[in-house]
Parts: sequence; C-alpha cells; structure tokens
Amino acid sequence: MMRNAVFSFRRLWLPLLLTVLLFTFCFGAAAYAEQSGNCDPEETSVTVKGGKYELDADKTHAVFTGAAKKSVTELVIQDKVKIGDKKYKVTVIKEGACSGLKKLKTLTIGAYVKTIEKDAFEDCTALKTVEGGAAVQTIGNEAFEDCKALKSFTLGAKVKKIGDEVFNRCKKLATLIIKSEVLKSIGKDAFGHGPDCVTVTVPKDCASAYKKLLKKAGMTGKIILKKK
Repeated sequence: MMRNAVFSFRRLWLPLLLTVLLFTFCFGAAAYAEQSGNCDPEETSVTVKGGKYELDADKTHAVFTGAAKKSVTELVIQDKVKIGDKKYKVTVIKEGACSGLKKLKTLTIGAYVKTIEKDAFEDCTALKTVEGGAAVQTIGNEAFEDCKALKSFTLGAKVKKIGDEVFNRCKKLATLIIKSEVLKSIGKDAFGHGPDCVTVTVPKDCASAYKKLLKKAGMTGKIILKKK
C-alpha cells in the first residue's frame, strides 16, 4: 500500500509543479501590468524641430498640433515625422495649432499637408512670410485672420476651397498668387478688410471667374490682375 502511495505521488508531482510555476508567472505578469498602469506602450506623439505632432485616429498619417514654444519666430512643418518605429506623412495642420503666436514671422508648410484647419494661424500678427504648401487643398475658416504683417501669399496648384474670413483683416496682403485651376469656392469675407490695392496672379483661363470670386469674398480694393 505504501509503495502504491509513493508511486502515485511521484506521478503527480511534475504536473503539480508545472501548475504552481504557471500560476506564479501569470500572477507576476498581472502585477507588472497593474504597476505599469496597463498602458499601451505605442508612441502616438512626438516633438520635432520645435513642432508638435500626433497620429490621427486611424494611425495612417500625422497631424501638426502646434509649436513647442510660444516664443517661436520661425517654424517649419515637417514633410514626414517618425513616431515610434515608423515614418508618417504630415497631412493636416490642426485647428488652432498656432493661433496667437505673436512672435512667429516665418512659416514653411510641409510638402504633404492637404488641410489647414480653422484658426490654425489666426492672430499671428508678426507673420510676414509663408512658403511651401504645394499639396494644400483646403484652408479652413479664419486660418490666417488678423495676420496683419502678411504681405504675400501663394495658393498652390491643388487648392479647391478657401473658407470664410481666411485672410480677413490682413491689411498688408498686397500680393496674391493663385496657381490652382481647380479653385471652386472662396468663403464670405475671406479677403475682407484688406489693402486698397492687391496684385493677383492667376492662370490665364481662370482670370474672369477668379476675379468674380475674389470680389464676392470681400476683396473690395483695386485688383491688378496678372495672367500666367
């Protein structure tokens, strides 16, 4: 009888030991997860050369969300940024991203930005120069409103829509270059309260239509139209 009991114990000890070890491992892993806050270790945002970026909801592209410092004078929105172990195209400038940056003077928009959302650079009163933005298709309401130092602006070849009051009260905006041949909509007062005279360069086949759009959008001063 004793021999049978010893034999049975020997048969059971290995499975029992494995069960104890498995339980210990699982308990330890659970405790570590709890201590770590159960957080997803995947990165979703990054700061690059003075600019802040985050992944969009679908994690397919990056969004520029603002400047790292309010005292910035020059800002370059990157074409691509590395978040985690991948590079993402920067396609959106978020609503209100740089609103009220009083010292910002020079802005370069990345090559893949398609959308500039509402109020993105509103009230950047020292902003004089805006470059890049070849892929921009849509500019949201009041995006550059009250940029009172802005003297010139180029709308790229892909711009389709300009929202309401985009350049409202940009009193020094005396030079406008429109490369787009697909511009269909310019919102109310997009060019309201501007300078007395504006030189506008447009594609020659769009001259008449664009002049009407600009006047309807609040460009009440003299328009010197150049066809290109």
